[in-house]
Amino acid sequence: MDRFVNFVLVGSALAALIVGGILLGSRVRDDAVSDLTSIPAGAAAATADSQLRAAVFAANGYFARRSTYVGMTADTLREFDAGLAPAVSVEDATARAFCVETEVGERTFSYRVRKGFLTPGSGC
Repeated sequence: MDRFVNFVLVGSALAALIVGGILLGSRVRDDAVSDLTSIPAGAAAATADSQLRAAVFAANGYFARRSTYVGMTADTLREFDAGLAPAVSVEDATARAFCVETEVGERTFSYRVRKGFLTPGSGC
């Protein structure tokens, strides 16, 4: 009888370990998949940040030369930075403010500069 009880206890313990391993394994796999899918979003944001910062520096050069942002376009910014990303566009340019935007993947990122303050956003 003791052998039977030991067999049942060991079998139950093994079954619990197997079920626990399966449940834990599926949870770890789900976490890994969500981490992998969030990496591209972070990379897109970093790429957009880099592109928009270059556009802001070029816009500062434009303003230094003309004392206004009026008339500023992506092409005129490329006069100050020939390596400016093709996706960068100037969506708004007034005497003292401007908004540049870029698309990376399926998302739109933007920087609005008004009175010297830079505000990130998701579109002008």
